[in-house]
Amino acid sequence: VRDPRDVALSLFHYLKRRGAHEVQMDDFIEAFSRGRVLPYGARQSHVLGWITASHRRPNVAVLRYEDLLTDGTEALQAALSRLGLEFTPDQVRSAMSNNTADAMRSKELATPEKAFREGHSSIPFVRRAASEQWRTEMLPSNQAKIEAAFNEGLRACGYVID
Repeated sequence: VRDPRDVALSLFHYLKRRGAHEVQMDDFIEAFSRGRVLPYGARQSHVLGWITASHRRPNVAVLRYEDLLTDGTEALQAALSRLGLEFTPDQVRSAMSNNTADAMRSKELATPEKAFREGHSSIPFVRRAASEQWRTEMLPSNQAKIEAAFNEGLRACGYVID
């Protein structure tokens, strides 16, 4: 899972890259908050479904994107252990190092025919790969819309609402 405020920003730029929209951020946030951007509907229902499943079933692990950024090796190892999958610490570290943002950007540049290059090729597929971008890139009014729409999901995933 990922903080929906960052998901909205990431998705806005991703869809813009694909040429799927030319709307302003305010309009996009409104549609995102109402579950009208992606085909599976409201993101909160989607996320809460996985959170609920992880509480009921040992074969479902939920990872926070932010935990993968701060201590990905430990977060991934914990998820794999929960799922009963055994990998050595070296294997997990290798998986993490092969999939850093810089590594993914390099792969995108090295194999453009394999990279997801639809739409505006001048906009990279892998952007910042950071958390809490919403704090500087999103208007407070848009933050408030998402926080109101995703309040339960934010709290269930341990995200802070300012």
